[in-house]
Amino acid sequence: MSATTLAEVFLGLGTYDKPVYWKLKHPHLGLSMVTGRGKSTFCRSVAMQFIHQGGRVVIIDAAKSGDSHGDWVIDAMGGLIPGVELAITDRQAHDLLVSWDTERLRRAESSFNRTSDIPQRTLVIVEEVNITIDMLRDYWRSIRASGDSLVSPAVRAIKGLSCAGRSSAIHLLLVAQELGRAASGGGAIFANLEYKVLAGCDQRTWRSLAPSHPWPKGGLSERPGDAVLTTGTTLTEFHIMDASPDDARDYATSGCPQPPNAGIQAGASIMSHVPPQPSTTQLGSRNEIGLGHSDTPETTVEVTPQFDLPPEIVTLSEALALGLCKGMSLPALRKAAQRPGFPPAADKAGRAHRWHWVDLMMWRADTQ
Repeated sequence: MSATTLAEVFLGLGTYDKPVYWKLKHPHLGLSMVTGRGKSTFCRSVAMQFIHQGGRVVIIDAAKSGDSHGDWVIDAMGGLIPGVELAITDRQAHDLLVSWDTERLRRAESSFNRTSDIPQRTLVIVEEVNITIDMLRDYWRSIRASGDSLVSPAVRAIKGLSCAGRSSAIHLLLVAQELGRAASGGGAIFANLEYKVLAGCDQRTWRSLAPSHPWPKGGLSERPGDAVLTTGTTLTEFHIMDASPDDARDYATSGCPQPPNAGIQAGASIMSHVPPQPSTTQLGSRNEIGLGHSDTPETTVEVTPQFDLPPEIVTLSEALALGLCKGMSLPALRKAAQRPGFPPAADKAGRAHRWHWVDLMMWRADTQ
């Protein structure tokens, strides 16, 4: 299959409408937001970009039984949109995390052996991670047999996924109302979250997540959607991209979404759980929900994208050819580029300036 070219994810707009990105060379991100500040909006805005460009999104939402994402990942037929795996019970969360940690190890071995395998870029979202970890521990205690490890394999899997490097193309997004070392599952996991996004936190949480920066005078903004991105010694204030559930679903499926097992060598052991409705899903056997081991022979699916993925930055004429500014002519787009409010060019070298394609797409959506 063709690997996604996704190298950065648009998060929102900062000072002077400067785009803010999550650079995927830093694999993992922690999100600490109190209720009502935009956790679900942030997650689906990030996830839709992975799916749109041929990536994959694994959502662990057992703490809320799928309520955090069911409004956009379910299609009109009651199934999951392509490229999404969803766990809405403790059993499903346990099996899915363990399966993906196995896939992480397979990808690491493939990278070490320098095989031609191109891993599908994958985002693993763990909602309400502190509650989820407690649920996973309780579930493991309920099924653990004599002689089994006392440590939940699923909790160990989160730790393993947090150690995944760039070569594995697996990215972890841990979500909590108050993210910290204990809430994230331990100091080792917390230390691997190079990017952290904060909103509505108190001074104690701020000192934990942004120790290199003093508490802002007057506190943090209380406007929903306002957030702060920290990485190392850098701090950036921004407003998160506001993608509605319908917009997120439409954008995700308008690109080149891949089927559930694209790029996966583990075959039937890692598949997509498709609940009829998040609120009425009943517990079943491991094979009924497509998790765990199966007698089905392992297969590799080759997938051809519906169209070539756009480069990270494009000219105005290329943007029109890709359909990013529908309904506009090239002269009209050039005039708009001279007016206030148009996204700043990412590359001004030479006569043909270039823009990040996602900036142009969002600008056109706002002006229609």
